[in-house]
Amino acid sequence: VPTTNPTSTAIFKSLISLKTRNAIIFSPHPRAKEATNKAADIVLQAAIAAGAPKDLIGWIDQPSVELSNALMHHPDINLIL
Repeated sequence: VPTTNPTSTAIFKSLISLKTRNAIIFSPHPRAKEATNKAADIVLQAAIAAGAPKDLIGWIDQPSVELSNALMHHPDINLIL
């Protein structure tokens, strides 16, 4: 998630994922992690209130290049937005 528009990107990608019945994990830019993770949590709480699973939207609390690479190359990851 870029630093230039972290909240709108997190909300938009969360909604796209929910609409297509997919989970999503955010790996925000370190300088935008608080805004990105808060936006993702707002969407997550609304989804849970509507009956969605509690682990449908996730994020990396302390993002790093190493964690992002591990996430992108994990065999269970099928799509990167």
